[in-house]
Amino acid sequence: MEEKKWWNKKEKAGFFLLKLTLYLVIILPAFILKIVIFIVTLFYYIVNKEERNNIATYRNNLKKYFNDEVKEILSHTSVFSNFYAFSESICDKIAVWKGKIEYNDLVFANIEYLHNELSFGFGDINKSGQILLVSHFGNIEVLRAISRHIKETKIAILVYQKNSQAFANIINEISKTDLKAYDVEDLSIDKMLELSELLKNGSHIGIMADRVSINDKKNIKVKFLGVDCYLPTGAFILAGLLKCPVTTIWCEKYQGKYHIELEKIADSIVLSRNKEESVRKYVEKYISILEKHVKNNPSQWFNFYNFWQVTNENNK
Repeated sequence: MEEKKWWNKKEKAGFFLLKLTLYLVIILPAFILKIVIFIVTLFYYIVNKEERNNIATYRNNLKKYFNDEVKEILSHTSVFSNFYAFSESICDKIAVWKGKIEYNDLVFANIEYLHNELSFGFGDINKSGQILLVSHFGNIEVLRAISRHIKETKIAILVYQKNSQAFANIINEISKTDLKAYDVEDLSIDKMLELSELLKNGSHIGIMADRVSINDKKNIKVKFLGVDCYLPTGAFILAGLLKCPVTTIWCEKYQGKYHIELEKIADSIVLSRNKEESVRKYVEKYISILEKHVKNNPSQWFNFYNFWQVTNENNK
């Protein structure tokens, strides 16, 4: 039986379970919460053979690609480590909105560069926003929730809303942050003009860059960890159309703290007639950066679907 594509998979945790998680995060001491997370994760791990196999494939590809460079770190983790880290990240997403994860819990690779890139008016009063590429690696929610500590930072997001509505409802319920969210399925001319205006006013647009688009024509075949897969071109084409820079932003947990890093992809993107091919080098640059991060912190990879065997309908 063919595996469902990621956008057809329902959220594993519905509104009730996420609501329960919210209360547990609020009322339980940290050491008890860790025990609860372990028990719930173990159950989820046991009953989800498909996801276990997919993470095992990821770890095998990582091992083959980097060989001895990741041998030691992989020996101290396992497939279960990715499941546990994911469960922990869900709790952390809620904890940060409730003020249990604070600015002091973050470690910045280059705080001055981050402020200059993200803060409207910090260095250049006329500085426009940019597209921020994020991934299902680490926990970008942590940075988004405390962005108020980064002077005048404003972030809008493009998401596939049908796939994550329950979690979005919980966050909207507990969050006091005015967050603009746009559905990737509804980028009309009016919405594009609105996004352009946001950028001009110094807001940034966050887009997930590591899952194939629901529109097959907007995917290209590339290699990740040495194995063919498809990745979306939409974020890069959008940057070309909106004439703005593209930067990757990472927020990964390591030894109990979240490490934040920005890495520039391009100051500008020029599109040719074949838009998909004209952005290939930028997609490949993004992949090389992603590979570096999964190599250093393999348990923070949270793509549980079959990443390398997603079929592009145009190439069946």
